[in-house]
Amino acid sequence: MMRQQQAGFTLIEVAIVVLILGIISALAYNGYQSQADQSRRSDAHRTLTDIAQRLERCYTHQNDYQECVNDGDDTTWDSAEGHYEISLSELNRSSFTLVATPQGFHADRDANRCSTLTLSHTGRRDSTGSLEREDCWGL
Repeated sequence: MMRQQQAGFTLIEVAIVVLILGIISALAYNGYQSQADQSRRSDAHRTLTDIAQRLERCYTHQNDYQECVNDGDDTTWDSAEGHYEISLSELNRSSFTLVATPQGFHADRDANRCSTLTLSHTGRRDSTGSLEREDCWGL
């Protein structure tokens, strides 16, 4: 009598494939989230730089940063993509500091890593959170 050979996969083989796919998916998702966080932070970088440049252009004409912001003007702005709120934390005649605070889902996700990004009149870039300044600013 000849035995017929059965075709198909054993339960162990299927389990190993599912396990490998799960590991690859987890690694890919973490990489995707990291890139998405970096993309959202670049939204803050662009907006901070844009506002700082506008203040500097005004300062070259007025020789006073305070003259660049009218008393009744709102000193908070939303970033271009809305992931950050930008505010003037310090403003006097010869200096300013801009602060970017994450908003919405990004605020919850990035709360401990890069909770705020700051840019001063000297070009000093700083951040608060568990990540290094260079990681938050992409330096």
